[in-house]
Amino acid sequence: MNLNYEVEFKSDIDTSQKIINEILDKFDGYLGSDDKFDLRLILNELVSNSIIHGNKSDPQKKIRLKLVMMGNLIDLAVSDEGEGIKTKKRKIPDTKNINGRGLVLVQGLTDTFEIIGNSVRVTRRI
Repeated sequence: MNLNYEVEFKSDIDTSQKIINEILDKFDGYLGSDDKFDLRLILNELVSNSIIHGNKSDPQKKIRLKLVMMGNLIDLAVSDEGEGIKTKKRKIPDTKNINGRGLVLVQGLTDTFEIIGNSVRVTRRI
C-alpha cells in the first residue's frame, strides 16, 4: 500500500481525534489489529503532546501532520508552533511524574525516532 497524507489543523483534541480516525480508516484492510492499535497510540501521543506541550492548548495555533506509507514503511512527522523539545538524554520517567512517558512509549513502538525543534519524526515497519 502507498499513501501520502498531509493535513494542518487547529490545536484541539476533538479535531485531532477526527483526523486520527480519518487516517486510521485509510488503513482498513491493510493493517492488522496490533499494528493499527500501535499506530493509533503513536498518533495520539504525538498529536496530544503537540497540542498540550507545544501549542499550550491554544486553538489558534496549528498542528501539521504528514504520513507517508511506501510498501511496509510508515514515515510520520508531527509539528506544532511551540518552541520545540529540549533533547537532553531521555531516560525512563520517574513513576511519580505524569509527564514524559508518551515520547518514551512512541520511541519504543517505532523503528526510528527523531526530534528536530518543534517536530517529531518516526518510522515504523509494518
